[in-house]
Amino acid sequence: MVERFLNIAQIRHVEAEALAKYKLDLMDEAGSSVARLVESILTKGQKALVLVGRGNNGGDGVVAALKLYSLGYDVTVCAVAQKLNPHTEKLIAKFTKFGGRVLTRLPTKFDHYDMVIDAILGIGIKGELEQRLIHLINALNQSGKTIVAVDTPTGLDPFSGQVYGSAVRADYTITFISDKPGFYTGYGTDLSGKVIVEQLVNLDKYSLSGEETATKVVANDLDTINYTALIRKIHHTNKGTFGKVAIIGGNSGMHGALYLASRAAMLLGSGKVIMAPIDNKFLVDILTPELMMARPKQILENLHEYSVVVIGPGLGTDDNARKILTKLIHQKVNHQKVKFIFDADALNLLAANEQIHADFKLIPDKIITPHPGEAARLLETTIDDVEQNRFDALNKLRVKFNTIVLLKGSGSLIEDNRYIYLNQTGNMALSNAGQGDTLCGMIAAFVAQGMDSSSALRLGVYLHGKAAETLSASIGYNGILATEIALTARSLLNQLLYK
Repeated sequence: MVERFLNIAQIRHVEAEALAKYKLDLMDEAGSSVARLVESILTKGQKALVLVGRGNNGGDGVVAALKLYSLGYDVTVCAVAQKLNPHTEKLIAKFTKFGGRVLTRLPTKFDHYDMVIDAILGIGIKGELEQRLIHLINALNQSGKTIVAVDTPTGLDPFSGQVYGSAVRADYTITFISDKPGFYTGYGTDLSGKVIVEQLVNLDKYSLSGEETATKVVANDLDTINYTALIRKIHHTNKGTFGKVAIIGGNSGMHGALYLASRAAMLLGSGKVIMAPIDNKFLVDILTPELMMARPKQILENLHEYSVVVIGPGLGTDDNARKILTKLIHQKVNHQKVKFIFDADALNLLAANEQIHADFKLIPDKIITPHPGEAARLLETTIDDVEQNRFDALNKLRVKFNTIVLLKGSGSLIEDNRYIYLNQTGNMALSNAGQGDTLCGMIAAFVAQGMDSSSALRLGVYLHGKAAETLSASIGYNGILATEIALTARSLLNQLLYK
């Protein structure tokens, strides 16, 4: 089976073997692919500018220019680098010989062009960009022209999603050999535009096992998630059959978070859900009378009764919340059968309390679900550092806290001890209050019904995002509430299980 995401060592291995063993001219193949894409977008009367860098990426761009020029397109080439590699120089000379225009100075405006092809820097990018290149990229991004990026938008590391000072914001990215995970998480989701993958070679012929250099990144596809534990086939069941969930949170001013998480856990199939509010003035949810209530102390004294204990939604960070979290972590060491989910303020408290870190690491079956802000606090860094390399941040969280991790955000990531799963469902409709609480409750429901923690995370994130896509397709992106997401996710789950 061909892997969707290869790392850079694997791609370089394919490129080298293609040349040495099969005598393939991958530059010609890549440039031809770019030309075909441009043909599908640009009309003959429109003008294109190809920005060319010093490496093979620049060569791909000049090959595309040659192909387009031969087809009658109005194409101009501009060398961005002061010194190009010899092969690219020869290609430009050939382009000039055929009558193609080559700019001798970098453009400051792009008014004369309808499309710009970015073939400046490729997938091997490392280090901050030169200031002159940053100015060029900023002008290009502000031009309003259609931009096609070759292999990766210049300035974006396609494997980590990191931006080196500035990056081209492409409308289309045509990438080669394999897809790249950095296009689908963090800043990469907005910079890559529509991604087209041109494999160029039959990867089944290439040996890649010796080029594994890091944790494998795989797509969080529904057909790879084992959700059979959720299918109900037996009539002789009761509420105890489908798990008992306790959720601790709901401090003063944050009752809604506890309601949302608990309601989602109930809607997605938990047999029994108990809300354990911090605030003594917390009232029962009369809109969802199926939800039960207990004091946090009662949960702590009877941990063994629960399938899953969640702590965090609306928990707050006051002394009372800190004491409850500390007691829970210390007690869990002696209760091996309960699964735990730490979310929201539980993570903020954990970040601020080094004394409980050691006991937290000993908890055998736990999940943490930080968004970038919470991840930054847990790692004692900045949100920008987290977002610049979400894969690295994810791995650091897993190692530091000895846990399965969900790093939420654009292109949510999940890491267990084997793989990093990259989720691609979801959209801007999820950018409002309560969505994280709803997701937390969904995950708890799946764990309570017998799914392993990694699979529960993966299904929860997938359905949460899919619900947003389903609703926004008919409504738009604005004003979709977390309560609506839970209801739609329930519908999608039942379609999946019993269609």
